[in-house]
Amino acid sequence: MNISIFAADNASNLLKPYPTFNISRFIDTTPPTCTIAFDNPDRYNISGTIRIFANFTENGSGIDPTTVRINVTVAGDAVNATNSSMVSLNNTYWYYDWAVPGVDGPVNVSIFAADNASNLLDPYPTYNTSRFIDTTSPSATIAYNQSAAYLTEGTPLKIFVNFTDVSSGIKPDSAKINISAGGSQLVTNAPLIEASSEERRGG
Repeated sequence: MNISIFAADNASNLLKPYPTFNISRFIDTTPPTCTIAFDNPDRYNISGTIRIFANFTENGSGIDPTTVRINVTVAGDAVNATNSSMVSLNNTYWYYDWAVPGVDGPVNVSIFAADNASNLLDPYPTYNTSRFIDTTSPSATIAYNQSAAYLTEGTPLKIFVNFTDVSSGIKPDSAKINISAGGSQLVTNAPLIEASSEERRGG
């Protein structure tokens, strides 16, 4: 904002300098925005310490550093990052090193900030729910389409593997099967095929 003052005295001497101006004030009505990023690209396999980045976009008065805070919750409970301060790389880029707890569940990262004109972050807070802690191993049960314990050569056998995983779900390309009989390896690392909805109903 540029303010210019014009005046003269009664002897017609103009103001010096003429005009006298001031540009120490700025109009900023645009709220800043933020994107949240992580140094670990894996959505589920997170452990140890991960770095959480808050990358602000602010083209006006700049981010007020006293307002930058982060909350991290797991499964809805605050763990060890409640209203915590972040480290500034510069006025735009900030980070927080978070010690991942041994608690399974969805991770919610919330960033709070405002610019130097008191415009709150849009949205306020800005949050990210793209990470999930999963430290619990899945389990599996094996079933067959044949009830007989002894089979003759050529008997069609369908093997069903029923996985239980309450967190991140089974990684499809990791589901493999080996089959051996009588000391011979018959099948090695064959991919499992996802059952149809009819097969899941027992049809």
